[in-house]
Amino acid sequence: MKTLVDQLSVYQAFHRNKWNVVTHYFGIPSIIFGLFIALGWLRFSIGGFDVSAAMIFFLVTLIYYFMLDFSFALGMLIVVGFLLYVSEIFAVRGIYASLTICLVTFIGGWILQFIGHLFEGRQPAFFLNLTQLLIGPLYLWAKFIYFIGIRRAEKLRIIELSKNY
Repeated sequence: MKTLVDQLSVYQAFHRNKWNVVTHYFGIPSIIFGLFIALGWLRFSIGGFDVSAAMIFFLVTLIYYFMLDFSFALGMLIVVGFLLYVSEIFAVRGIYASLTICLVTFIGGWILQFIGHLFEGRQPAFFLNLTQLLIGPLYLWAKFIYFIGIRRAEKLRIIELSKNY
């Protein structure tokens, strides 16, 4: 399995343009929110608890994040966990009540992503490796952490390694 630095280096290589990164700060959460609403329509009971496919997807993704980096995974637990919480509010109302918000956020998020890559002049990272779809949210968290001055050496290493892609 690739390390956090390896994964973020690949993602960084496809996200050097600041406007591309800005569109991702809006597009990625929108896509996640829309996806969580749609997955939230698929519900079942486990041990008497109401569970959605969105919850299962989030749990599996979170396990992967913990395998990459414990502290970053905690950040994702909070941020993406909040998106899951809010999406569940919409999803439990049913498809007809939440279809519009699901489609607008999901499709709108993808439109923002591709607009960003027009600025970048390069295809999205997931065209190279589908795992990069899971790295996108983690990359945004990493950009925030590095921006506030935490893990500076790691940031510099990622930038240096990204030149190989």
